[in-house]
Amino acid sequence: MKFAHIVILLCLFFVIASTKNSAKSKSALIAESLTSSAQTYAPFARLAYCPRAIISDFKCEFCNEFAEDYATYFIHSAMYNNNRLFQLVVVYSDTKREIVISFSGPKTALKEIYESGYVMIPELGNIKMEREFWEVYSLNFRQVLSQKIQQITESGRGDYTFIFLGHSAGGSLATLAAYDMVNSNVVIKTVTSPKVYTYGQLSIGDDKFVKKVNKVLKVV
Repeated sequence: MKFAHIVILLCLFFVIASTKNSAKSKSALIAESLTSSAQTYAPFARLAYCPRAIISDFKCEFCNEFAEDYATYFIHSAMYNNNRLFQLVVVYSDTKREIVISFSGPKTALKEIYESGYVMIPELGNIKMEREFWEVYSLNFRQVLSQKIQQITESGRGDYTFIFLGHSAGGSLATLAAYDMVNSNVVIKTVTSPKVYTYGQLSIGDDKFVKKVNKVLKVV
């Protein structure tokens, strides 16, 4: 093999290696950015577990650590079987131009959520979902969340970024709500909105639901 050919092959090798490393670096940076964002919004997932009075006041020591630029817009609680408490909290920041929607679920007896099994949801494309999650969401949060989102967007905040989040069962409801609100065009999907951050999210639906969600949302 001629020397010139060897040089060309070596150049091609280094170009390919450099391209691969660049792609890996880009992926690593994106993953690092998503992780950092998820950590930033983690306190809002905890906020949804606080008592209504504390959330309404929004001035406790915990809130002061992260919520300086935010105001409470709406709080809604619902009790389900065996007094299991679920809660929805909507806060917003005119400074950061974002609306944060946080859900919480029961801290105990989580296994009972799965005792009812799957139910078919025609309005979401005949996906199968854990019955309790769907009943809690559809009977207690779906309509009121849609109304509140429309109200807050019509108040001059229509171009704000929507962020859905929650911990454990709250994360499951956040994923469901984000998908439902986009699917029903209550929240208009853009390059930056909505964002979905979940922390220890519980399983909520079948593989068909997971595929549908992943096509529409980036859940971190």
